[in-house]
Amino acid sequence: MTHRLLLFFTLFIVTSCGGRHLKPDAPKKTLKDVNHIIPSLKIYIEDGGSMEGFFIDPNFAFSSDLSKLLTNLNSSSKEINLICNNSIKNLNDGQNSLKFSSYLSNLRLYGRYCGESSFEKMLPIVINKADKNTVTIFVSDYIQSSSDLTNHIAGDFISNIISNKIKNNPDFAISILKFNSRFKGRFFYVSEKRKEILPNPEPIDKSKPYYVWVFGDNDLIQNLNLTQNKINSLQLTGLKDFSSYNQLRYDDIENEPDWAILQHTNSIGTFRPARDSKDKSNNLINISNVKPDRLDNEFQISIAIDLSNIPIPEKYKVDINNYHLNSKGFSIQSISKLKGFNYTFAGNEMTVDNKDKQSLSKIKATHIIVLKSDQKVVDNIEISLKRAVSKELLSSNSDNELQLGDSATYGFKNFTDAISKCYPNYQNNSYYFTKKILIENAIGGFNWYLFFTVLITICVSVIIFIQFKKR
Repeated sequence: MTHRLLLFFTLFIVTSCGGRHLKPDAPKKTLKDVNHIIPSLKIYIEDGGSMEGFFIDPNFAFSSDLSKLLTNLNSSSKEINLICNNSIKNLNDGQNSLKFSSYLSNLRLYGRYCGESSFEKMLPIVINKADKNTVTIFVSDYIQSSSDLTNHIAGDFISNIISNKIKNNPDFAISILKFNSRFKGRFFYVSEKRKEILPNPEPIDKSKPYYVWVFGDNDLIQNLNLTQNKINSLQLTGLKDFSSYNQLRYDDIENEPDWAILQHTNSIGTFRPARDSKDKSNNLINISNVKPDRLDNEFQISIAIDLSNIPIPEKYKVDINNYHLNSKGFSIQSISKLKGFNYTFAGNEMTVDNKDKQSLSKIKATHIIVLKSDQKVVDNIEISLKRAVSKELLSSNSDNELQLGDSATYGFKNFTDAISKCYPNYQNNSYYFTKKILIENAIGGFNWYLFFTVLITICVSVIIFIQFKKR
């Protein structure tokens, strides 16, 4: 009886050991079927006083970039308007034979340039024009302009406008494109009431930021073909950043980026593929027998990944500060865009090892991530790309009205903070993706494989000994 129990226990250990791996992930949710309605497009370009310097010359990037961007958007109809406070001037009326791009390159002819305009007055007008078949676009330099609004109240005011829209349409989304263009002329005050506390602005001739806001149902915005690849193909000279806000949770989407561990490229120390080392596409994702370099106790590993479908600018993808690494001892050394089989590391151009090129091509990798540890590896690796407002988008923010004549946007962060409140998926606990590398038999960690091997050996030896004694 005893030896039967031992035999049963041994078989249980063997089957448990053989099935030792991470629990399968819960099935991923898929996105709803996209509504393929081609939207109508209503465009509102602010012609308040602070915008006049952009209109001055059709050769400025302002006119040329808007012509390329808005002309190439996929829509059933396009309507173009100038807006200043609650005054709207439609430019299509009676001029249907004039090409759409001609409006944009001749804005100087139509502008009114009222001295004091209020973004807070214009925003709800433009947003409320968006409906189930219509996307609206607002072109403005955005200045927190209402003299009776403090920073905090201005943010709450904008949050309420957007929140009310989301209540009526949970799929309501916002895209923001940040541009720079030459600006020539006088830069108007934020408010006539504050002239006494601000110095008289001198005319300027320099590059200044402006923004293109897109409002509407998320599917309709996608159907405009307002994608990162499309925008990049237009080669817009003044484009600095592109961000989108919607209610989608990217960690619930089934199309996570393909990735693989490179076994030979830019590695320090040694490792081997784990027993459960491949994913369903036969890419190496788990490793074992990690041994740091003997001289300096360092271990380095490279990951190839396809980030082509992540809807964010390249600057965001290669900034290590936008990634969260949950792993003891590891740090991100670099994230570099691939150019063929070449990438940049520590300021030097390097080439992927020939033995890894097949793996690289199979997943159509766009980037190389290099991870390094300077201690005994005892933890698995988990790396995520944060979903948040980019630093590039906020780089022009200013909390100082005295910088109005500079290349800054007064109160812009109040606006983006207000949007983030309305779209909680853009907080720090949301990610575009999370990738996990299981490290088996890590030096310094408890070696479960060795433990079960010894335990099984002991159990088998005991059974053999008992059977021998019975004889």
